[in-house]
Amino acid sequence: MVRAFTDFKRHTISDTERPHFGNELLLEKYLPFNTFLTKRLWATGNTAPYGHRGDLPTIQEAISHHGGEATKSRRAFESLKKSDQRAIIEFLRSLQILKEGSPAVIIKEKERRLPYQNSQK
Repeated sequence: MVRAFTDFKRHTISDTERPHFGNELLLEKYLPFNTFLTKRLWATGNTAPYGHRGDLPTIQEAISHHGGEATKSRRAFESLKKSDQRAIIEFLRSLQILKEGSPAVIIKEKERRLPYQNSQK
């Protein structure tokens, strides 16, 4: 089982308040320029930089640029205490695809490692 953390649907993720993601230059046939397929999050921790163009260096920045259908979720994240925001970012960093035999999820190189829990149930 793979926990993809996605709905694999297309969503409008930009608006006049948050236009960052609404300037795609490579249009997909018959799709608006600000509509994107929800990316899988299972490798978020080792896929920086972020955003569909790879122009956002942090997860926090990627979250803060979401508008459109993601506005409610972004605002909910922004309304959290800083410690809760950090906990969510830490969780997202822990979502990694590891090389075979890797004993740990690497949160920050040479800092801290979380035990890798293989959830094959």
